[in-house]
Amino acid sequence: MTIARTAVILLLLPAICSAATIFVPDNYPIIQDAINAAVNGDTVIVRVGTYTENIDLAGKDIHLKSESGPALTTIDGNQTGSVVTFTSGEGPGTILEGFTLTNGNALFGGGIYCSTASPSLVGNVITGNTAGGYGGGIFCSISTAYIGGNTITQNSSAGETGGIHCFDSSNPVIHGNLITANTSDSNGGGISCITNSSPTISSNVITYNATYGAGAGILCMDISSPLIVNNIIAWNSVSAATGGGIYCGYSSSPEVLNCTICDNTSGNGGGLFSYSSTPVITNSIVWNNFPNQISGSTPVVTYSDVQGGYTGNGNIDTDPLFVDPAGDDHHLTFNSPCRDAGDGSVPNLPGEDFEGDPRNPGKTVDIGADEFHTHLYHTGAVTPGGIIKVNVVGTPGAAPIILALGSGVQDPPLSTPYGDLYLVLPPVMTFTLGSVPSNGIRTLQATVPLAWQAGDQRPLQALIGPPGNPASVLTNLHTLEVE
Repeated sequence: MTIARTAVILLLLPAICSAATIFVPDNYPIIQDAINAAVNGDTVIVRVGTYTENIDLAGKDIHLKSESGPALTTIDGNQTGSVVTFTSGEGPGTILEGFTLTNGNALFGGGIYCSTASPSLVGNVITGNTAGGYGGGIFCSISTAYIGGNTITQNSSAGETGGIHCFDSSNPVIHGNLITANTSDSNGGGISCITNSSPTISSNVITYNATYGAGAGILCMDISSPLIVNNIIAWNSVSAATGGGIYCGYSSSPEVLNCTICDNTSGNGGGLFSYSSTPVITNSIVWNNFPNQISGSTPVVTYSDVQGGYTGNGNIDTDPLFVDPAGDDHHLTFNSPCRDAGDGSVPNLPGEDFEGDPRNPGKTVDIGADEFHTHLYHTGAVTPGGIIKVNVVGTPGAAPIILALGSGVQDPPLSTPYGDLYLVLPPVMTFTLGSVPSNGIRTLQATVPLAWQAGDQRPLQALIGPPGNPASVLTNLHTLEVE
């Protein structure tokens, strides 16, 4: 009997362990048909194109991804409901990756409706969706979803929360997203944490969100205690009420750690407004918010003075000497008073900043979302014919800077005396940029070639210092993704 049972199990193993790859439209003309045909463990790959449908993952533990990324692959909800629905207990193995989700219209979650489910939402562009009630971009209820590396922009709600609405004990991880230009007619522009919801909100750029009510950047209410760490929260605006950057109300107790909160506006509490709540704010920049930095009916105990002079807990309200705040560049310059002024011993401090540059938990760290560190990044939209700024961060005086544009990426990278080299050799083009100036930032302004096409990926890496010198440093790999 045991032998027979073992034989049956062995016969079944190939069927259990063999995962299929299904292509749309090759195998099935529409995405929902492919989902319906898939079984747990399968991968559904969607070719380039626009697919007008509203899809439901139906509890399937599958990886649904585009072949060529969100610039070339769109799911259009046709104003007939949420673009994507998760309501069947989906877990982290249910992955939605690499789509533009647009034109959804629903009461809850115009772009994505997620209830009693915890999928992984990775690398999508969620834009142009509307909600009649809550969550123009994403609605989460009783969820611990992972929301990472997405662009959530220009979504709107006639009720609360243009971007991501976390409701009813939802504790998602919201990491590394661009959350920008979302709007609501009531409260909550970018992210809302409502009714005992305590997400981890980390390493996001939360900008240009707007609401009529409270909390244009982040709204915390009703016994919610999110961890808000390593975020840039800037240029958000409340037209009538309070909390341009962050609103804390009704027994909420958020922890705000190593955040940059600047250039936000509201009727009161441009940076943060606190009402019947107990926020804890540490190692953060609160600067140039209007009409005041911090306000509210309950004291913010981490500050010695809620109007200015924030001397406690490593916070700062003096000019942080950003690279170009008017141009949305909130990186620190070498001479910033935020450098080496934070407390690395505080709890919950990650070992990296909002872009993945290393911090030193337990030691001295920089204040705010950015850690000044050898780094390569760009500002501006990468569109053919457009203007971008490529920025190299390094120690003043280091020379030369050799910037290389590659044709591909080595994985694993080539180990060198300077660090890991990721570009496939030889590079397509190199630029010598002189030395690192006194502010620690060398900028190259460039025109994006007209021949580059949407969806193209162009990797960059820089060497700071002479070739052959072990003291020279390789920057991170940085990829320009053409929009």
